[in-house]
Amino acid sequence: MDFPSLRRRQLDDQLSTLRDKQLPIRPDQGWIRTIREALGMSLRQLGDRAGITKASVAQMERREAEGTITLRSMQKLAAAMEADVHYFVVPRRGLEEMVKNRAEFLARQLAKEVSDSMALEDQATSEDRLRELIAYHAGRFLEDAATLWDDV
Repeated sequence: MDFPSLRRRQLDDQLSTLRDKQLPIRPDQGWIRTIREALGMSLRQLGDRAGITKASVAQMERREAEGTITLRSMQKLAAAMEADVHYFVVPRRGLEEMVKNRAEFLARQLAKEVSDSMALEDQATSEDRLRELIAYHAGRFLEDAATLWDDV
């Protein structure tokens, strides 16, 4: 097993627990404002704790609601509320599954091109030979995963 494949499997193991959970959806007004208000903390109080003005806090809260806040700003405000920011990307499917599906997709496209070309020359490819060709090319794509994501 090569390093990228091992790394994908490790990440799949770590992320599968997140993918399977129903994660909370960000409130419309954002987490910072929601948590601040739940704590009964004013804009000024949060600003004082974070070392910034209440206007800056309000601006950061707006930016979070718009999806344009920086992670650094969120971390600063979260820390001032004795909270942490958890940031991660959770693929919708397993990484290993995505790579294998992509390799098979590309291999099928390639095999179809070969098969169509041979059919034009009156040398049609059997279903068994086509399956072998797909398996062979999928394996080659998996050996060089960097080529998987080039547009075809």
